[in-house]
Amino acid sequence: MFQLVERNEFNGVFYRISDSNGEYKGALLGTVHLMDKEFQLGGRILEFFKQSKCLVVELDVLKVTDEYIKAISESLNLQNIVALAQKVYFQKMGLKPGVDVRLVNLARVRDMEIKSLETVEFQLTVLADEFDGLKNIDEDNDLFKQALDKTHELIKNCKLGAEAELEKLIVGSDSPLSEDKKETQFFSRNRDMADKVDVYLRNNDHPFIGVGVGHLLDNEKGLVGLLRAKGWTLAKV
Repeated sequence: MFQLVERNEFNGVFYRISDSNGEYKGALLGTVHLMDKEFQLGGRILEFFKQSKCLVVELDVLKVTDEYIKAISESLNLQNIVALAQKVYFQKMGLKPGVDVRLVNLARVRDMEIKSLETVEFQLTVLADEFDGLKNIDEDNDLFKQALDKTHELIKNCKLGAEAELEKLIVGSDSPLSEDKKETQFFSRNRDMADKVDVYLRNNDHPFIGVGVGHLLDNEKGLVGLLRAKGWTLAKV
């Protein structure tokens, strides 16, 4: 007998970017950095990826060695935070590298240029800010369960492209983040990302942009709203 295999497809929050004349200029995908099981990228994502000249991500993670991360985290005195994050996400939660790594691998196969929006050093400081207040997560079963449940909920909604639900969970009414944390973890970074992406679009690089889905959310402070304010047309795919 044949056994049915579930197709764990990632479709995501996904936008087509065009100029004021309607000419296609690039694509923007909200990614999830970690996944709970094996997955496939949706067909519409792969179609737009094939049209792109370069890949733009937060960080080209495959370019960064474990030794380099170790050296940088020690220089920033963040080695304990990095070790905790690795233990919680990979060992205890059993998560796997997510959409960003898959995109980088595809870009390498196609010999596409890969552009990073941020540095390793900066991403490590963001990780430290994310884990601030979660230092007891490894011993606190309730705290761990809450984090695990929220992680699975985020992954599920991100795969489906449930933008309204994601906005509520990450930067909206159900977010555990204070306004200051939202500013440091998302909104200030969004402004920097929008400035860089705007340059790539104006240079006709036809980029495929893949950044954490939280950066797309919020009509005014998210990457979608910021790019629209710069004159670009973004339409959901």
